[in-house]
Amino acid sequence: MKNDRETKTLLSEKREAEYVGEDGLRYCGICQEPREKVVPGLLSLFGTDRRPRLCRCQRTLLEAQEQEERERKKQERILRLRELCFQGASLEDATFAGSTVDSPPLERCRRYAEAWAEACEAHIGLLLWGPPGTGKSYAAACVANHLLQQEIPVRMIKLTQLLNCGFREREETLCRLLRVPLLIIDDYGMERETEYGLEITFSLLIAGWNPEGR
Repeated sequence: MKNDRETKTLLSEKREAEYVGEDGLRYCGICQEPREKVVPGLLSLFGTDRRPRLCRCQRTLLEAQEQEERERKKQERILRLRELCFQGASLEDATFAGSTVDSPPLERCRRYAEAWAEACEAHIGLLLWGPPGTGKSYAAACVANHLLQQEIPVRMIKLTQLLNCGFREREETLCRLLRVPLLIIDDYGMERETEYGLEITFSLLIAGWNPEGR
C-alpha cells in the first residue's frame, strides 16, 4: 500500500528526530505526539512509571499493516473458494466487468448476483437455457465470481461429473453440494437421460439450499 510505504519511509528517515519534551517524555519528530505515557503509582524494576505509547504516525502505520494483512487473508480465502468452485475449469476469470458482451441475459445475471441476499432468502434460482456456445456457462461463472468475491461459497459442477463417479464418492459429493449457498449445475441436459440421472437431478433441485450449511 502506498500510504504504508510512505509512512515506513518517514519513520525510517526521521527516527533520529525523536526528542524529549519539557515533561521529560519522548516525543515523535513527525507528528509531535508523545511516545511515552506516565502511569501513576506504577513503578518497574528500573524505578520508572513511564510506559510506551503509539504516536499518531505509528498508529497509522499499524492500522495500514493490519488492513493489509486482513486483505491478504481475505484474498487467500477467496482463492480457496474459487478453486473449490470451479475444480480446474477455465472460468475463474469470468466477471461482469471483464465481459465484452452486453446482452439482456447477462444483465439479468448481474441483477441476480447483486440481489443475491434477497434471492437466497426467498429461495429464488436462475435458469439459463439456449443452444451451445451462447455464453451460458460464462454468465453463470460471472455470478459465481461476484459472490466468491464476497466470500460466499459457490460450487459449479457438470451433472455428468456427478453421475460418472462411484457411489460412495457421489454420496459424499452430494452432501457437500447441498450445503453451499449457491449450486450451479452446468450443461444440464447434456447427460444421457436415465431414471437414475433424473433421481440425482431432482434430489439436487428439491433439496435446494440447506440453511444449516450457510
